[in-house]
Amino acid sequence: MPTRIRSFRQARQSARSSWLLTGIILIELIIAIVVGGILIDECAQVEERAVQATRNDALALERELAAIVRSCDIMLGTVIDEYHRQLASGGVDAVRLNQFIAVQAARLPEAEGVRVTDSAGTIRYGSDVPAGARINLSDRTQFRSLAAQEQDGLVISRPQRTRIDQRWQVMLARGAKNPDGSFAGMAFVSVPVENLTQTLAQIAVPEGGAITLRGADLGIIARYPDPDNGDDVVGQSMVAKPFTNLLKTGADAGTFRASTPLDRIERLTSFRKVAGYPLYLTVGRAEEEYLRSWRTWATVTAGAIALFAAMTTGLALVAHRTRRRLAHASQEIRRLAHTDFVSELMNRRALLETAELELARARRYGKPLSLLVLDIDHFKSINDTLGHYAGDKALHQFAARVRHALREVDLLGRWSGGEFVAVLPETDVTHAREVAERVRHTVAATELALDGTPPLKLTVSIGIATLAAPDEAFETIIARADTALREAKNAGRNRVCG
Repeated sequence: MPTRIRSFRQARQSARSSWLLTGIILIELIIAIVVGGILIDECAQVEERAVQATRNDALALERELAAIVRSCDIMLGTVIDEYHRQLASGGVDAVRLNQFIAVQAARLPEAEGVRVTDSAGTIRYGSDVPAGARINLSDRTQFRSLAAQEQDGLVISRPQRTRIDQRWQVMLARGAKNPDGSFAGMAFVSVPVENLTQTLAQIAVPEGGAITLRGADLGIIARYPDPDNGDDVVGQSMVAKPFTNLLKTGADAGTFRASTPLDRIERLTSFRKVAGYPLYLTVGRAEEEYLRSWRTWATVTAGAIALFAAMTTGLALVAHRTRRRLAHASQEIRRLAHTDFVSELMNRRALLETAELELARARRYGKPLSLLVLDIDHFKSINDTLGHYAGDKALHQFAARVRHALREVDLLGRWSGGEFVAVLPETDVTHAREVAERVRHTVAATELALDGTPPLKLTVSIGIATLAAPDEAFETIIARADTALREAKNAGRNRVCG
Protein backbone atom coordinates (compact mmCIF):
# COMPACT_ATOMS: atom_id res chain seq x y z
CA MET A 1 0.00 0.00 0.00
CA PRO A 2 2.74 2.58 0.84
CA THR A 3 4.41 1.68 -2.45
CA ARG A 4 1.18 2.44 -4.30
CA ILE A 5 0.78 5.75 -2.44
CA ARG A 6 4.38 6.70 -3.17
CA SER A 7 3.93 5.78 -6.84
CA PHE A 8 0.82 7.97 -6.96
CA ARG A 9 2.67 10.87 -5.35
CA GLN A 10 5.60 10.47 -7.71
CA ALA A 11 3.24 10.38 -10.71
CA ARG A 12 1.53 13.51 -9.41
CA GLN A 13 4.88 15.30 -8.95
CA SER A 14 5.98 14.21 -12.42
CA ALA A 15 2.69 15.50 -13.85
CA ARG A 16 3.19 18.82 -12.05
CA SER A 17 6.68 19.10 -13.49
CA SER A 18 5.36 18.32 -16.98
CA TRP A 19 2.57 20.85 -16.57
CA LEU A 20 5.11 23.44 -15.43
CA LEU A 21 7.21 22.82 -18.55
CA THR A 22 4.10 22.94 -20.74
CA GLY A 23 2.99 26.16 -19.04
CA ILE A 24 6.35 27.80 -19.67
CA ILE A 25 6.22 26.79 -23.34
CA LEU A 26 2.66 28.14 -23.63
CA ILE A 27 3.72 31.43 -22.03
CA GLU A 28 6.59 31.65 -24.52
CA LEU A 29 4.17 30.98 -27.38
CA ILE A 30 1.82 33.69 -26.11
CA ILE A 31 4.73 36.13 -25.85
CA ALA A 32 5.86 35.19 -29.36
CA ILE A 33 2.32 35.65 -30.72
CA VAL A 34 1.90 39.03 -28.99
CA VAL A 35 5.31 40.27 -30.10
CA GLY A 36 4.66 38.90 -33.59
CA GLY A 37 1.40 40.85 -33.69
CA ILE A 38 3.21 44.01 -32.58
CA LEU A 39 5.86 43.48 -35.26
CA ILE A 40 3.21 42.96 -37.95
CA ASP A 41 1.32 46.05 -36.80
CA GLU A 42 4.53 48.10 -36.78
CA CYS A 43 5.38 46.82 -40.28
CA ALA A 44 1.94 47.93 -41.47
CA GLN A 45 2.52 51.36 -39.94
CA VAL A 46 5.94 51.64 -41.59
CA GLU A 47 4.39 50.77 -44.93
CA GLU A 48 1.57 53.24 -44.38
CA ARG A 49 4.11 55.99 -43.66
CA ALA A 50 6.00 55.02 -46.82
CA VAL A 51 2.76 55.15 -48.83
CA GLN A 52 1.93 58.58 -47.42
CA ALA A 53 5.44 59.87 -48.12
CA THR A 54 5.36 58.76 -51.76
CA ARG A 55 1.88 60.22 -52.22
CA ASN A 56 2.94 63.55 -50.74
CA ASP A 57 6.06 63.68 -52.92
CA ALA A 58 4.05 62.75 -56.02
CA LEU A 59 1.49 65.46 -55.27
CA ALA A 60 4.18 68.12 -54.75
CA LEU A 61 5.98 67.22 -57.99
CA GLU A 62 2.72 66.92 -59.93
CA ARG A 63 1.84 70.49 -58.97
CA GLU A 64 5.30 71.70 -59.93
CA LEU A 65 5.21 69.97 -63.31
CA ALA A 66 1.63 71.08 -63.98
CA ALA A 67 2.73 74.68 -63.34
CA ILE A 68 5.64 74.34 -65.80
CA VAL A 69 3.49 72.82 -68.54
CA ARG A 70 0.73 75.35 -67.93
CA SER A 71 3.22 78.22 -68.16
CA CYS A 72 4.54 76.81 -71.45
CA ASP A 73 0.99 76.42 -72.74
CA ILE A 74 0.05 79.98 -71.80
CA MET A 75 3.25 81.32 -73.31
CA LEU A 76 2.64 79.43 -76.59
CA GLY A 77 -0.92 80.73 -76.68
CA THR A 78 0.39 84.29 -76.31
CA VAL A 79 2.91 83.77 -79.13
CA ILE A 80 0.22 82.25 -81.38
CA ASP A 81 -2.06 85.23 -80.68
CA GLU A 82 0.70 87.67 -81.74
CA TYR A 83 1.45 85.57 -84.81
CA HIS A 84 -2.25 85.55 -85.74
CA ARG A 85 -2.48 89.33 -85.23
CA GLN A 86 0.43 89.98 -87.56
CA LEU A 87 -0.90 87.53 -90.17
CA ALA A 88 -4.26 89.31 -90.08
CA SER A 89 -2.58 92.75 -90.50
CA GLY A 90 -1.20 91.79 -93.87
CA GLY A 91 2.14 90.11 -93.08
CA VAL A 92 4.55 89.01 -90.41
CA ASP A 93 7.16 91.47 -89.16
CA ALA A 94 9.99 89.05 -88.38
CA VAL A 95 11.93 91.50 -86.21
CA ARG A 96 8.96 92.48 -84.08
CA LEU A 97 7.79 88.85 -83.77
CA ASN A 98 11.25 87.67 -82.76
CA GLN A 99 11.46 90.42 -80.15
CA PHE A 100 8.06 89.46 -78.83
CA ILE A 101 9.06 85.78 -78.64
CA ALA A 102 12.31 86.69 -76.85
CA VAL A 103 10.37 88.59 -74.18
CA GLN A 104 8.04 85.62 -73.64
CA ALA A 105 10.87 83.07 -73.56
CA ALA A 106 12.70 85.05 -70.88
CA ARG A 107 9.76 84.50 -68.54
CA LEU A 108 10.16 80.71 -68.71
CA PRO A 109 13.63 79.60 -67.57
CA GLU A 110 12.72 75.87 -67.65
CA ALA A 111 12.26 76.00 -71.44
CA GLU A 112 14.39 77.08 -74.36
CA GLY A 113 14.06 77.55 -78.09
CA VAL A 114 10.63 79.17 -78.44
CA ARG A 115 10.11 79.14 -82.19
CA VAL A 116 7.53 79.29 -84.95
CA THR A 117 7.48 77.32 -88.22
CA ASP A 118 5.74 78.06 -91.46
CA SER A 119 3.13 75.78 -92.95
CA ALA A 120 5.88 73.64 -94.52
CA GLY A 121 7.57 73.00 -91.20
CA THR A 122 10.58 75.25 -91.65
CA ILE A 123 11.55 77.28 -88.60
CA ARG A 124 11.10 80.99 -89.51
CA TYR A 125 10.88 82.88 -86.24
CA GLY A 126 11.95 82.57 -82.66
CA SER A 127 14.73 82.83 -80.13
CA ASP A 128 18.19 81.56 -80.93
CA VAL A 129 17.41 80.68 -84.53
CA PRO A 130 20.79 80.50 -86.34
CA ALA A 131 21.09 82.98 -89.20
CA GLY A 132 20.44 81.35 -92.56
CA ALA A 133 19.42 78.03 -90.93
CA ARG A 134 16.84 76.03 -92.80
CA ILE A 135 15.73 73.59 -90.13
CA ASN A 136 12.64 71.69 -91.15
CA LEU A 137 10.40 69.84 -88.68
CA SER A 138 7.78 68.55 -91.09
CA ASP A 139 8.78 64.98 -90.19
CA ARG A 140 8.03 65.47 -86.52
CA THR A 141 4.94 63.68 -85.29
CA GLN A 142 3.59 66.72 -83.52
CA PHE A 143 3.92 68.87 -86.67
CA ARG A 144 2.09 66.34 -88.84
CA SER A 145 -0.67 66.02 -86.27
CA LEU A 146 -1.17 69.81 -86.08
CA ALA A 147 -0.86 70.28 -89.85
CA ALA A 148 -3.58 67.69 -90.39
CA GLN A 149 -5.53 69.50 -87.69
CA GLU A 150 -6.00 66.15 -85.93
CA GLN A 151 -5.45 67.83 -82.59
CA ASP A 152 -6.46 71.20 -81.28
CA GLY A 153 -4.68 72.61 -78.29
CA LEU A 154 -1.37 71.71 -76.71
CA VAL A 155 0.56 68.77 -78.13
CA ILE A 156 3.32 67.15 -76.04
CA SER A 157 5.82 65.11 -78.01
CA ARG A 158 7.70 62.01 -77.08
CA PRO A 159 11.31 62.63 -76.01
CA GLN A 160 13.39 63.40 -79.10
CA ARG A 161 16.89 64.56 -79.85
CA THR A 162 17.54 68.07 -81.11
CA ARG A 163 18.73 68.43 -84.69
CA ILE A 164 21.68 70.62 -83.70
CA ASP A 165 23.28 69.10 -80.56
CA GLN A 166 21.41 65.77 -80.21
CA ARG A 167 20.23 66.50 -76.67
CA TRP A 168 17.04 64.89 -75.37
CA GLN A 169 14.11 67.28 -75.24
CA VAL A 170 10.33 67.34 -75.10
CA MET A 171 8.51 69.61 -77.47
CA LEU A 172 5.30 71.38 -76.48
CA ALA A 173 3.51 72.79 -79.52
CA ARG A 174 0.37 74.60 -80.65
CA GLY A 175 -0.89 75.04 -84.23
CA ALA A 176 -1.30 78.42 -85.95
CA LYS A 177 -3.92 79.28 -88.61
CA ASN A 178 -4.15 81.78 -91.44
CA PRO A 179 -7.08 84.20 -91.46
CA ASP A 180 -8.83 81.82 -93.84
CA GLY A 181 -8.48 78.98 -91.33
CA SER A 182 -5.76 77.09 -93.17
CA PHE A 183 -2.71 75.75 -91.36
CA ALA A 184 -0.06 78.43 -90.94
CA GLY A 185 2.58 76.50 -89.00
CA MET A 186 3.20 75.76 -85.34
CA ALA A 187 4.66 77.49 -82.35
CA PHE A 188 6.66 75.29 -80.06
CA VAL A 189 8.88 75.37 -77.03
CA SER A 190 11.59 72.85 -76.25
CA VAL A 191 12.02 71.64 -72.66
CA PRO A 192 15.33 69.80 -72.16
CA VAL A 193 14.97 66.46 -70.39
CA GLU A 194 17.79 67.46 -68.08
CA ASN A 195 15.72 70.43 -66.89
CA LEU A 196 12.83 68.12 -66.12
CA THR A 197 15.23 65.80 -64.29
CA GLN A 198 16.38 68.74 -62.16
CA THR A 199 12.76 69.43 -61.30
CA LEU A 200 12.33 65.81 -60.17
CA ALA A 201 15.53 66.13 -58.12
CA GLN A 202 13.85 68.68 -55.85
CA ILE A 203 12.55 65.68 -53.89
CA ALA A 204 15.10 63.91 -51.71
CA VAL A 205 15.04 60.31 -52.96
CA PRO A 206 16.08 57.65 -50.40
CA GLU A 207 18.46 54.89 -51.38
CA GLY A 208 16.93 52.67 -54.04
CA GLY A 209 14.08 55.11 -54.72
CA ALA A 210 13.12 56.44 -58.14
CA ILE A 211 11.00 59.26 -59.62
CA THR A 212 9.84 58.91 -63.20
CA LEU A 213 7.94 61.17 -65.58
CA ARG A 214 6.14 59.37 -68.40
CA GLY A 215 4.25 60.55 -71.45
CA ALA A 216 0.87 59.61 -72.87
CA ASP A 217 2.29 56.34 -74.25
CA LEU A 218 3.91 55.69 -70.82
CA GLY A 219 7.36 56.10 -72.36
CA ILE A 220 9.96 57.52 -69.98
CA ILE A 221 10.56 61.26 -70.38
CA ALA A 222 12.78 61.81 -67.33
CA ARG A 223 13.98 59.71 -64.39
CA TYR A 224 15.72 60.58 -61.16
CA PRO A 225 18.18 59.43 -60.03
CA ASP A 226 19.63 58.89 -63.47
CA PRO A 227 20.58 55.23 -63.98
CA ASP A 228 24.04 54.45 -65.29
CA ASN A 229 22.57 54.13 -68.76
CA GLY A 230 20.44 57.28 -68.44
CA ASP A 231 20.28 58.06 -72.15
CA ASP A 232 19.19 54.52 -72.92
CA VAL A 233 16.12 54.58 -70.64
CA VAL A 234 14.61 57.76 -72.12
CA GLY A 235 11.70 56.77 -74.30
CA GLN A 236 11.44 53.23 -72.97
CA SER A 237 7.91 52.17 -72.17
CA MET A 238 8.51 49.12 -69.94
CA VAL A 239 5.86 49.45 -67.25
CA ALA A 240 5.00 47.33 -64.21
CA LYS A 241 1.74 45.46 -64.73
CA PRO A 242 0.06 46.78 -61.53
CA PHE A 243 0.59 50.31 -62.89
CA THR A 244 -1.10 49.59 -66.21
CA ASN A 245 -3.92 47.80 -64.41
CA LEU A 246 -4.60 50.91 -62.36
CA LEU A 247 -4.55 53.12 -65.45
CA LYS A 248 -7.06 50.83 -67.16
CA THR A 249 -9.51 51.60 -64.37
CA GLY A 250 -9.29 55.30 -65.25
CA ALA A 251 -7.55 56.21 -61.99
CA ASP A 252 -5.61 59.48 -61.94
CA ALA A 253 -3.71 58.55 -58.76
CA GLY A 254 -2.91 55.43 -56.80
CA THR A 255 -0.30 53.29 -55.12
CA PHE A 256 1.03 49.89 -56.09
CA ARG A 257 3.86 47.53 -55.24
CA ALA A 258 5.94 46.02 -58.01
CA SER A 259 9.41 45.22 -59.23
CA THR A 260 10.54 47.90 -61.68
CA PRO A 261 11.33 46.37 -65.08
CA LEU A 262 14.36 48.68 -65.50
CA ASP A 263 16.32 47.57 -62.44
CA ARG A 264 14.28 44.75 -60.86
CA ILE A 265 14.06 46.58 -57.54
CA GLU A 266 10.91 45.96 -55.50
CA ARG A 267 9.33 49.32 -54.77
CA LEU A 268 6.27 50.85 -53.21
CA THR A 269 5.18 53.39 -55.82
CA SER A 270 2.58 56.15 -55.90
CA PHE A 271 1.55 57.75 -59.18
CA ARG A 272 -0.36 60.85 -60.25
CA LYS A 273 -1.52 62.11 -63.60
CA VAL A 274 -0.36 65.68 -64.20
CA ALA A 275 -3.58 67.68 -64.03
CA GLY A 276 -4.94 68.55 -67.48
CA TYR A 277 -2.08 66.96 -69.44
CA PRO A 278 -1.20 63.42 -70.69
CA LEU A 279 1.74 63.05 -68.34
CA TYR A 280 2.21 60.58 -65.48
CA LEU A 281 4.47 60.94 -62.49
CA THR A 282 5.59 58.02 -60.30
CA VAL A 283 7.46 58.22 -56.99
CA GLY A 284 8.79 54.93 -55.63
CA ARG A 285 10.63 53.86 -52.49
CA ALA A 286 12.60 50.62 -52.36
CA GLU A 287 11.13 48.08 -49.97
CA GLU A 288 14.65 47.23 -48.79
CA GLU A 289 15.19 50.87 -47.78
CA TYR A 290 11.97 51.78 -45.97
CA LEU A 291 11.74 48.41 -44.18
CA ARG A 292 15.43 48.27 -43.23
CA SER A 293 15.02 49.75 -39.74
CA TRP A 294 11.93 47.65 -39.09
CA ARG A 295 13.68 44.49 -40.26
CA THR A 296 16.65 45.24 -38.02
CA TRP A 297 14.32 45.83 -35.07
CA ALA A 298 12.29 42.72 -35.93
CA THR A 299 15.46 40.61 -36.21
CA VAL A 300 16.79 41.87 -32.87
CA THR A 301 13.39 41.39 -31.22
CA ALA A 302 12.92 37.92 -32.69
CA GLY A 303 16.44 37.01 -31.63
CA ALA A 304 15.80 38.25 -28.11
CA ILE A 305 12.52 36.30 -27.94
CA ALA A 306 14.23 33.21 -29.32
CA LEU A 307 17.08 33.58 -26.81
CA PHE A 308 14.61 34.11 -23.98
CA ALA A 309 12.59 31.09 -25.10
CA ALA A 310 15.70 28.97 -25.46
CA MET A 311 16.99 29.99 -22.02
CA THR A 312 13.67 29.55 -20.20
CA THR A 313 12.90 26.30 -22.00
CA GLY A 314 16.41 25.06 -21.37
CA LEU A 315 16.21 25.97 -17.68
CA ALA A 316 12.75 24.40 -17.46
CA LEU A 317 14.04 21.23 -19.12
CA VAL A 318 17.03 21.14 -16.79
CA ALA A 319 14.73 21.69 -13.81
CA HIS A 320 12.31 19.06 -15.13
CA ARG A 321 15.07 16.51 -15.66
CA THR A 322 16.70 17.37 -12.34
CA ARG A 323 13.38 16.95 -10.60
CA ARG A 324 12.84 13.62 -12.34
CA ARG A 325 16.33 12.47 -11.36
CA LEU A 326 15.72 13.57 -7.79
CA ALA A 327 12.35 11.83 -7.82
CA HIS A 328 13.93 8.66 -9.18
CA ALA A 329 16.75 8.92 -6.68
CA SER A 330 14.27 9.52 -3.86
CA GLN A 331 12.19 6.61 -5.08
CA GLU A 332 15.26 4.39 -5.16
CA ILE A 333 16.27 5.52 -1.67
CA ARG A 334 12.77 4.77 -0.38
CA ARG A 335 12.83 1.42 -2.16
CA LEU A 336 16.16 0.53 -0.61
CA ALA A 337 14.89 1.71 2.78
CA HIS A 338 11.88 -0.60 2.49
CA THR A 339 13.49 -3.56 0.71
CA ASP A 340 15.48 -6.43 2.09
CA PHE A 341 18.74 -6.60 0.16
CA VAL A 342 19.03 -10.39 0.16
CA SER A 343 15.49 -11.55 -0.58
CA GLU A 344 14.34 -8.41 -2.48
CA LEU A 345 11.15 -8.51 -0.43
CA MET A 346 9.83 -5.91 1.99
CA ASN A 347 12.03 -5.52 5.02
CA ARG A 348 10.67 -5.63 8.54
CA ARG A 349 9.90 -1.89 8.69
CA ALA A 350 8.00 -1.87 5.41
CA LEU A 351 6.19 -5.04 6.37
CA LEU A 352 5.04 -3.51 9.66
CA GLU A 353 3.73 -0.36 7.88
CA THR A 354 1.89 -2.40 5.27
CA ALA A 355 0.50 -4.85 7.80
CA GLU A 356 -0.86 -1.98 9.94
CA LEU A 357 -2.64 -0.54 6.87
CA GLU A 358 -4.14 -3.90 5.98
CA LEU A 359 -5.18 -4.44 9.60
CA ALA A 360 -6.91 -1.03 9.67
CA ARG A 361 -8.71 -1.85 6.42
CA ALA A 362 -9.86 -5.21 7.81
CA ARG A 363 -11.24 -3.50 10.90
CA ARG A 364 -12.98 -0.78 8.85
CA TYR A 365 -14.78 -3.19 6.53
CA GLY A 366 -15.15 -6.10 8.96
CA LYS A 367 -13.03 -8.45 6.84
CA PRO A 368 -10.89 -11.35 8.10
CA LEU A 369 -7.10 -11.11 8.09
CA SER A 370 -4.51 -13.83 8.61
CA LEU A 371 -0.74 -13.94 9.14
CA LEU A 372 1.73 -16.62 8.24
CA VAL A 373 5.09 -16.76 9.96
CA LEU A 374 7.47 -18.93 7.91
CA ASP A 375 10.83 -20.21 9.08
CA ILE A 376 13.25 -22.23 6.93
CA ASP A 377 14.06 -25.49 8.69
CA HIS A 378 17.71 -25.92 9.66
CA PHE A 379 18.70 -22.68 7.90
CA LYS A 380 21.60 -22.09 10.31
CA SER A 381 23.23 -25.31 9.12
CA ILE A 382 23.31 -23.94 5.55
CA ASN A 383 25.27 -20.88 6.68
CA ASP A 384 27.56 -23.04 8.84
CA THR A 385 28.32 -25.64 6.17
CA LEU A 386 28.05 -23.78 2.86
CA GLY A 387 28.78 -20.22 3.95
CA HIS A 388 26.77 -17.04 4.19
CA TYR A 389 26.95 -16.38 0.44
CA ALA A 390 25.22 -19.69 -0.25
CA GLY A 391 22.81 -18.93 2.55
CA ASP A 392 21.92 -15.59 0.96
CA LYS A 393 21.29 -17.28 -2.41
CA ALA A 394 19.13 -19.86 -0.67
CA LEU A 395 17.11 -17.07 0.99
CA HIS A 396 16.67 -15.32 -2.36
CA GLN A 397 15.46 -18.43 -4.16
CA PHE A 398 13.26 -19.45 -1.21
CA ALA A 399 11.59 -16.00 -1.24
CA ALA A 400 10.91 -16.33 -4.97
CA ARG A 401 9.29 -19.75 -4.51
CA VAL A 402 7.09 -18.53 -1.66
CA ARG A 403 6.09 -15.38 -3.57
CA HIS A 404 5.08 -17.57 -6.50
CA ALA A 405 2.94 -19.78 -4.27
CA LEU A 406 1.08 -16.86 -2.67
CA ARG A 407 -1.79 -14.95 -4.24
CA GLU A 408 -1.35 -11.61 -5.96
CA VAL A 409 -3.05 -9.73 -3.09
CA ASP A 410 -0.92 -11.36 -0.41
CA LEU A 411 2.03 -9.45 1.10
CA LEU A 412 5.36 -11.06 1.89
CA GLY A 413 8.37 -9.72 3.75
CA ARG A 414 11.49 -10.88 5.51
CA TRP A 415 11.18 -10.72 9.28
CA SER A 416 14.63 -11.82 10.45
CA GLY A 417 17.25 -14.45 9.61
CA GLY A 418 15.45 -17.30 7.85
CA GLU A 419 12.08 -16.11 9.07
CA PHE A 420 9.42 -14.51 6.80
CA VAL A 421 5.91 -13.10 7.39
CA ALA A 422 3.02 -13.18 4.92
CA VAL A 423 -0.08 -10.99 5.37
CA LEU A 424 -3.21 -12.51 3.82
CA PRO A 425 -5.98 -9.89 3.41
CA GLU A 426 -9.63 -11.03 3.55
CA THR A 427 -8.54 -14.57 4.46
CA ASP A 428 -10.00 -16.62 7.30
CA VAL A 429 -8.13 -19.37 9.12
CA THR A 430 -9.39 -22.17 6.83
CA HIS A 431 -8.19 -20.49 3.66
CA ALA A 432 -5.02 -19.39 5.43
CA ARG A 433 -4.22 -23.11 6.10
CA GLU A 434 -4.79 -23.85 2.42
CA VAL A 435 -2.39 -21.09 1.40
CA ALA A 436 0.16 -22.21 4.00
CA GLU A 437 0.02 -25.87 2.84
CA ARG A 438 0.44 -24.76 -0.78
CA VAL A 439 3.50 -22.78 0.21
CA ARG A 440 4.93 -25.68 2.24
CA HIS A 441 4.46 -28.16 -0.61
CA THR A 442 5.94 -25.73 -3.15
CA VAL A 443 9.07 -25.26 -1.04
CA ALA A 444 9.45 -28.97 -0.32
CA ALA A 445 9.09 -29.88 -3.98
CA THR A 446 11.72 -27.39 -5.17
CA GLU A 447 15.47 -27.94 -5.38
CA LEU A 448 17.62 -24.87 -4.98
CA ALA A 449 20.58 -24.50 -7.34
CA LEU A 450 23.63 -23.10 -5.49
CA ASP A 451 27.01 -22.51 -7.11
CA GLY A 452 29.51 -25.34 -6.52
CA THR A 453 27.15 -27.49 -4.46
CA PRO A 454 24.66 -30.25 -5.21
CA PRO A 455 21.01 -29.16 -5.51
CA LEU A 456 19.62 -28.22 -2.10
CA LYS A 457 16.19 -29.20 -0.82
CA LEU A 458 14.52 -27.09 1.86
CA THR A 459 11.50 -27.41 4.07
CA VAL A 460 9.59 -24.76 5.92
CA SER A 461 7.61 -24.58 9.14
CA ILE A 462 4.61 -22.22 9.20
CA GLY A 463 2.61 -20.71 12.03
CA ILE A 464 -0.84 -19.24 11.38
CA ALA A 465 -2.78 -16.56 13.29
CA THR A 466 -6.05 -14.87 12.31
CA LEU A 467 -7.50 -11.58 13.49
CA ALA A 468 -9.62 -12.61 16.47
CA ALA A 469 -11.18 -9.29 17.52
CA PRO A 470 -11.53 -5.88 15.80
CA ASP A 471 -9.35 -4.18 18.41
CA GLU A 472 -6.62 -6.83 18.41
CA ALA A 473 -3.16 -5.30 17.85
CA PHE A 474 -0.77 -6.51 15.20
CA GLU A 475 1.79 -7.40 17.83
CA THR A 476 -0.73 -9.77 19.42
CA ILE A 477 -1.50 -11.47 16.12
CA ILE A 478 2.17 -11.88 15.21
CA ALA A 479 2.85 -13.24 18.70
CA ARG A 480 0.13 -15.89 18.27
CA ALA A 481 1.50 -16.80 14.82
CA ASP A 482 4.98 -17.07 16.32
CA THR A 483 3.67 -19.38 19.03
CA ALA A 484 2.07 -21.54 16.33
CA LEU A 485 5.41 -21.59 14.49
CA ARG A 486 7.19 -22.92 17.60
CA GLU A 487 4.58 -25.63 17.83
CA ALA A 488 5.33 -26.64 14.25
CA LYS A 489 9.05 -26.70 15.02
CA ASN A 490 8.53 -28.76 18.14
CA ALA A 491 6.28 -31.16 16.26
CA GLY A 492 9.10 -32.07 13.90
CA ARG A 493 9.24 -29.19 11.39
CA ASN A 494 7.98 -29.13 7.78
CA ARG A 495 4.43 -28.61 8.91
CA VAL A 496 1.69 -25.98 9.44
CA CYS A 497 0.25 -25.13 12.86
CA GLY A 498 -2.32 -22.61 14.02
